[in-house]
Amino acid sequence: MAPVSPKQMDTGAKTTTINTPRFHKKSTRPNPQLVSMLQVLSSCVNRSIAQPQKAPRKTPNTIWWGSRPNPETGVTETKTKSRIRSKPKDAGQFAGGSSAETNPIDTDGIPQDMDFSDSQAALSELQFEIECLREYVKPKSASRSWESRIQADGGNWEAVRGTIFQEMVKLERVPQSRIVCSTSDCTKAASICCTSCTNSYLCSDCDVSLHYMLPLHQRHGWPNGYWERLSCNNTVTCTEDGILSLEERACVFPLDCPQTCQHCGSSGCVTGNDDGNYILITTTGRYNVQKLKPLCDVCGEDNGSELSNVLRHGFWPANPRRFVHLFQVELLQLVDRLMLNLPGSSMSGIASTLREISSLNGMPMPVSPKLLATALSEFRFCQRELSMMRGSDVMNCPPCSIEQHSCHMDGNFKVYRYAKVPRGDRTPYYKNVFITDNNEVSKHDKDIAAIVRQKPQEQNNLCGSSYWKAARDTGYRGRDSLDETGLVVAGCRHAMASKAVNMFTGERFAYHHYLHIHHILQRKVQFMWQDVICKYWPWASRLAGQSELFQAAVSDVRPALSVMHAKAHAWDCQVLWSGVNQPGAGTTTGEDMEQFFSHLSRVGSTTKNMSASRREDTLTEHVLFWNERKIQNMPQLLVKKYNRVRLLHQQYHKELSNLTSSIPDAEKNRLMWKEEIQSLANGTPIIGQSGVNQQDQPSSCQLYKLHLKLKEAAALGAYTSQASNQTELILGQKTLLHSAKKQQQDLESMTKEYRSLTTQLTVTGESISVLLEEGREQACKQRLAGLDSRLDLLVVAVRQRKQAISNLADTSKQRTKLRRRNEKDVRALGEIVTERNEVNTMLTDRGDDISVQMLLSNSPQALPRSTVAFDMKKSIVDLYEKVDRLQEEELLLVREMKNFLAFFKNILYKLSNEKYQVHNCGNEEGCHHYCLNQVSISEECVQGLLGLKMKGISAAQQQLQNGLNTFSNVFGSDKFFYCTSSEDDSSDDSDIGEHS
Repeated sequence: MAPVSPKQMDTGAKTTTINTPRFHKKSTRPNPQLVSMLQVLSSCVNRSIAQPQKAPRKTPNTIWWGSRPNPETGVTETKTKSRIRSKPKDAGQFAGGSSAETNPIDTDGIPQDMDFSDSQAALSELQFEIECLREYVKPKSASRSWESRIQADGGNWEAVRGTIFQEMVKLERVPQSRIVCSTSDCTKAASICCTSCTNSYLCSDCDVSLHYMLPLHQRHGWPNGYWERLSCNNTVTCTEDGILSLEERACVFPLDCPQTCQHCGSSGCVTGNDDGNYILITTTGRYNVQKLKPLCDVCGEDNGSELSNVLRHGFWPANPRRFVHLFQVELLQLVDRLMLNLPGSSMSGIASTLREISSLNGMPMPVSPKLLATALSEFRFCQRELSMMRGSDVMNCPPCSIEQHSCHMDGNFKVYRYAKVPRGDRTPYYKNVFITDNNEVSKHDKDIAAIVRQKPQEQNNLCGSSYWKAARDTGYRGRDSLDETGLVVAGCRHAMASKAVNMFTGERFAYHHYLHIHHILQRKVQFMWQDVICKYWPWASRLAGQSELFQAAVSDVRPALSVMHAKAHAWDCQVLWSGVNQPGAGTTTGEDMEQFFSHLSRVGSTTKNMSASRREDTLTEHVLFWNERKIQNMPQLLVKKYNRVRLLHQQYHKELSNLTSSIPDAEKNRLMWKEEIQSLANGTPIIGQSGVNQQDQPSSCQLYKLHLKLKEAAALGAYTSQASNQTELILGQKTLLHSAKKQQQDLESMTKEYRSLTTQLTVTGESISVLLEEGREQACKQRLAGLDSRLDLLVVAVRQRKQAISNLADTSKQRTKLRRRNEKDVRALGEIVTERNEVNTMLTDRGDDISVQMLLSNSPQALPRSTVAFDMKKSIVDLYEKVDRLQEEELLLVREMKNFLAFFKNILYKLSNEKYQVHNCGNEEGCHHYCLNQVSISEECVQGLLGLKMKGISAAQQQLQNGLNTFSNVFGSDKFFYCTSSEDDSSDDSDIGEHS
């Protein structure tokens, strides 16, 4: 029944009834036109009965702003939004009236004979009808913020905590009356509840028969009046009087007995006989069960393999020769994923956790950390070989599989190992998979040391304001308590680690050079990235003449300085070596291994107390895990980076357009400005920027310089004639006397050159005085241009160092060092400015003098010699370089996406061929790894290999389909296709960097 309608209001006023339709809750959905009419009616009535009120105060529209990273691109975007305010109502509306002119109302669909004489009654009637229609007219749900959602979730829990706690208390209630056994045809009283059997209540007899070979079922009983977990060797009996008691029962490990004897052929006579006990360690605790041995009753021969039976039922032995402790495979998988996702986890801590869980389940028994570590290591080794059988080699990066663009090398001192821990005699299982053999690195180190001793050079590890410890070619002992001090790791631009060497001293060039020769050069990598490449590359160039391999290492590979570390280098080092300024480098950062170190460094808390072989195996396991996770997310990472690059390209292009809009011919002069900046960084400034070139200077300038030299030599003639060796020894004026004598010796040759130039220049009829005056003007301009170049160099260095003081320096020691360097450069600036102003006074059309304050200020035109300030030139060139790198990155990412698809396509092709050649997949005898013996391979192994190949094909198809779907969402289905060949992938190589 519909609710009662308040048609009449008890206010003493005349009642008026509005004939509007009513709807019951169970009625059909109303006509949308009728619903719209009711909404218009509600608006009309509300406006008609509005009470007079004060008009709202006018406030200006405000701007809301906020910054948030785009989830698709990762770029932080700033959004602005104007606050939209409603217009103030008319004065007539606030007074209670309304007019068609000031407040028009849409009256379509409203009956013309509708009476609004009684506003209160009409409003009550209409509100009643709207309440009836509320379930049909659904308002738009307002978006909630993160804070409101969290508060709502907390409120939800607060509302149901009492109910949940009440239900948990009810679960502790034991049966108070007799419960019949749930097994069919059994009427005995139940005394056990098995949650693994879907909460089945069982009697003791049915429990023994049902769980004879099911020791892992979770069984509970209430012999003491409360629920308690039962051991696999216990059961609860119930007497006729309902008395419960705890008794022991037999429980054995599952055994699959063959139907016929393998020796005598007797059928149905193979039974299990007691042969000791197993200790099962699972995720729920530790179990002690009996083990059976399948023996033939006729011949007495053993008809089964204990190892096969253990593995078939999901357990892994801790000792391959004595099967006592068996670890559940699910437990090993859990511990494996847990330790890989939480690097630095202690095995003893995990063993303690398992012991506590076993105690909570009523089985307080210890778990050996050593046995667990051994079983887990062997399980990992086996899983690695199985994944290789499936064609999954995570040490190869799919986008870099055809041609690797970049390789970043960096050292890590967190994964050291104490010298007090014995190295051990065991050979690492993952030998040379990730960490190179120490003997090979040591041999290379000795060869390098012999070459360096033949060509000694002063050590210089200062660049910018930092002394780089990695910029050294001599060894030092960091800590005597350490054996391995860390790792030097090489990886690709997708943060996948590929190769490493152990460090036994500090980080030295020899370790990097080994990876440079035997890894980077062998893979034909285009760019080598390093934190101190400005020091390493000249060192490696010194070794280039020793062999063709060393020469190819510096000629076939291009150096690049890591982008983040470049900020701490000198500005000239950034110009020459930074990856931002290297054509063809794209937007590679050269900091990729830092991401990997964020995971690997946490392993150091456990590897420092391991043996050498176990440390290497543990580190390799984490590398395999890291690379596997990277490959799984590679399509999404490539697309996200591609979207971010395109967005940044648009932003920088717009910024460049705004910057160069007021500067004519910026595009035309960018290469000249870039050459000027690079020449300043090299210390060889271009003199031609003031109109005078050193290689093509006027003859009048040469004539004037020779005139000054001859004049000076003539003046020094009297000094050299009177000076003697006694003057040189007593006064210590060796340099002055030597220079004077040198000029006297060159006097005759300079005189001949002066006469020759005079003859050439006076052919046109010009006098010597005019030529000398013109030469003086040109010489002054030339000197002025050289001084201006030195000023540019120092000003940029001082400004960059000021930014480093506030942005990069973390300690007061670093800031003090930077300030002292700035004070030194500012004094040099003062000396050069004084000299420049003096030279400026010698010019006929002299310019304005400058000061140090003018140079260090933010004045756009500090030096009056150029139409564009040096800072502006550098800003424009830097923006052009960024735009070029972003264009290169777009092409590079497209090529890497194609390489990703081609990589898994090749895996599919390889596995499809190996599927028909599984009989030849065995290895020779004597292999100490997990492998198949080619001589004794059975038909069952052949079928298993076939299953592995099919599983690998399915996994490769999933990766390929994932890549196609992800890439097609950005480029469309026509950009990437299934049959991508390696020839097509390499066709775009020439496009990258060709515009630079």
